[in-house]
Amino acid sequence: MELVGLIGVLLGAIVTGAIAEAIGKEKTKSAFWWGFWLSLIGIIVVACMPSKKQENKYESLEKLKYLKDNNVITEEEFIEQKNKILGN
Repeated sequence: MELVGLIGVLLGAIVTGAIAEAIGKEKTKSAFWWGFWLSLIGIIVVACMPSKKQENKYESLEKLKYLKDNNVITEEEFIEQKNKILGN
């Protein structure tokens, strides 16, 4: 009977891993192991991770600020580009 319980736990881990992978497709490279090892908690962790799109937004803003700080672009250009990145 212990083997049946172990197989059930393993199948549950694989299912939660697959769910975490599906949720995390746009967030991380691979989220399967989060769900596999941490079950429901892993799925919640993956769901709370920032998406790649948000990270790219922040990277773009950092680059834009660098250009402004080094007088490559003007304050007006900075504000215009910042609003485009933020969708304003």
